[in-house]
Amino acid sequence: MCCFLKSRLPSGTVNNILNGAHDRIKHASKLLYPKIPPPSDQALKNLRGGWFEILIVAIAWNLAAEYNKTHEKKVALIHLPDARTMQFWALYGGKAETALNELFSSLKNSGMSLTLSNPDLLCIRSIDSELATNFEQSIRNLTPSEIIRINGAYKLLEKKCNFDSIVFGIAVKSVLAPDRRYQIVYEGSLLKAIVAHLRTRFWKHDLEALYYGLISEPISDQDKIVFTNPSIDTIVDVRSKPRKAVDEAVACETISKAEKTIKRWLNAVA
Repeated sequence: MCCFLKSRLPSGTVNNILNGAHDRIKHASKLLYPKIPPPSDQALKNLRGGWFEILIVAIAWNLAAEYNKTHEKKVALIHLPDARTMQFWALYGGKAETALNELFSSLKNSGMSLTLSNPDLLCIRSIDSELATNFEQSIRNLTPSEIIRINGAYKLLEKKCNFDSIVFGIAVKSVLAPDRRYQIVYEGSLLKAIVAHLRTRFWKHDLEALYYGLISEPISDQDKIVFTNPSIDTIVDVRSKPRKAVDEAVACETISKAEKTIKRWLNAVA
């Protein structure tokens, strides 16, 4: 992906960027492997979600680095791997890790487990000063080494987050097929349930996390209805005010819109 974008972080419409990558890959394939059929349009279409995610991850990283230049309390916007590699609660350490391990042991003893997908991005606040320097270097060129660096940055925070470290999560989707939009709801509800459990365990009544969706195409009326689903933890406790699983879903058809949206979410971090 980075090679076909000529290394620089791109600007313009998302569709134009992804179409450009699509065309360049097909052209390069013909030049490099003339005896082999080029990748089909469908095969490349299947990769568009990954391309879009890489773009958003790089943009989010740079915005967090910029935020850290003007704020005393540092943040990180980290890209999470597939849940089969690590589930997001592995970021918690100390007493928070102990509390969650007790929860998971209780579930296991009852023949249950939590195996839902991770958020694509998580915002972590109050990063330790020694670790903060790892999140202050902006990306100038979208090179393979930079992609590896930001994709692996979550490892620096494993078992290092406090019970109140997670501020918000972001689901990044290029398209909103029916299963994809419900996946965003499930992810948001699970994130909020884990935070609600920690809120109870640590007697922190105002502890909460937000969940957002960032989509590269227009959001339909049916999508909007799905995104009104409540976070399950808030409708099973009479003391809780019902809250949505997805606090906001934004269609970002341009890189500029994506930047403005993520920056707005970051600027709301306390």
